[in-house]
Order: sequence, then C-alpha cells, then structure tokens
Amino acid sequence: ASWCRTVSVLYWASMPPKGPACKPQLLVCYLCGQQFGTSSLKIHVPQCYAKKLAQWEAGDPATRGKKPRDPASIDLEAASAPQNRDEFNDQQFKQFTADMEQCENCGRKFLPDRLVVHQRSCKPGGGSKPVG
Repeated sequence: ASWCRTVSVLYWASMPPKGPACKPQLLVCYLCGQQFGTSSLKIHVPQCYAKKLAQWEAGDPATRGKKPRDPASIDLEAASAPQNRDEFNDQQFKQFTADMEQCENCGRKFLPDRLVVHQRSCKPGGGSKPVG
C-alpha cells in the first residue's frame, strides 16, 4: 500500500503546476453569455441564435427586446487564436450586456424575458434603492 502511495505522490509531483496559465481558454457567447471551448462555440452559436430568434418571434412585441444579431457577423475562426481571445470575449460580453434592458424602478439590467418577472416584485417607491 505504501508503494502505491509513493508512486501516486511522485506522479502528481511531476504534473505541471495548475494556475491561471493552465486554465482552459473559453469563449463567450454573445447571445446567452455562457462560455464554451473554441470548437463548441462554433456549434453552439447557430443553435443558440435559432433558439433566441424563435423566442423573440413568439414573444410579446412590447416586452421582447431587440432582435438577436445574426451570427454571420461574428468571426469565430479569428476568435480561436490565443492572442485574440481576450479582445473577442470583451466584445462578446459587451454585446450580451447591451442587449439587456434596464428596470425603470431600480435601474438594474435584465434579459428582456427576465425583466417582466423582475418587475412583478420591483415596485416604484418600494424598499429597493435605485442603482446610480
């Protein structure tokens, strides 16, 4: 048993250190804000767009928000280059947050379908403080 423990310790000691340099480099989806690997994002974005577009078309025109942006305008190939990932993620996250709508009562931002739910409990003059 001690031989197995020694081999195990030696094996893990020989592994490269973990830390920020070893974290997987994930990319942000501009539609849902989730992170995906470079290969997975290429599969996810068209599916996510179709889902968001169907939700947008079925939604109430007064509350559905802006139409989702077509994924053809995004260069997913350039995003897979390591030197472009941070810039790509910043752009995608800004696009995701730009599509959010602000609550008239408290100033917080929500996805259009979630804003309706939030406004049920966020009343003018209530206990919540405006953001600002």
